Amino acid sequence: MFSKIDRKGGHSCYSNYDLNKFMIIQINSSIDDIIDQGKNFNWLKPNCCPKCDSTKLWGHGYVSNYLNQKMEPLWLKRYRCLGCYCVITCKPVGYAPYKHQSQAFIFHVLKYRFCKLKWPCSVSRQTGGNWIRNFIKKLKQDYFPLQPAWSAIRWLIYIKRKSLCIFP
Repeated sequence: MFSKIDRKGGHSCYSNYDLNKFMIIQINSSIDDIIDQGKNFNWLKPNCCPKCDSTKLWGHGYVSNYLNQKMEPLWLKRYRCLGCYCVITCKPVGYAPYKHQSQAFIFHVLKYRFCKLKWPCSVSRQTGGNWIRNFIKKLKQDYFPLQPAWSAIRWLIYIKRKSLCIFP
């Protein structure tokens, strides 16, 4: 829990403010349109808070984000729910939360890594390693929930050895 302290040393009204109340929703829009228009882009305001269904949403400014390794920042609109104090960030469709690359790009990089056994030049080993760890965690969570993590890895090795193409 985070408690905001006022100037007199006492706690303010935000003493029950939780830092984990952040949410990302996906908006159907083009990155090029958002970059061209900047903060003047017409963001569609959500009808209600996805967490508590409150209709009291206020604009909470913008946050800069570098998607697809663009040189200029992408300004994403944020809203604040007055019911649960959740901060809602609008992000274009096709980008996973907390990722700066599109899901299609990450998929193609992982496909290249599994087929060629090396990383493409455009991705660092550390970033790709994070993507593989997240992929294996998701694979284990969805397909091998009651088995250890090495089962998912063994399954990937089996597919590679048998030259079975699971990737389109």
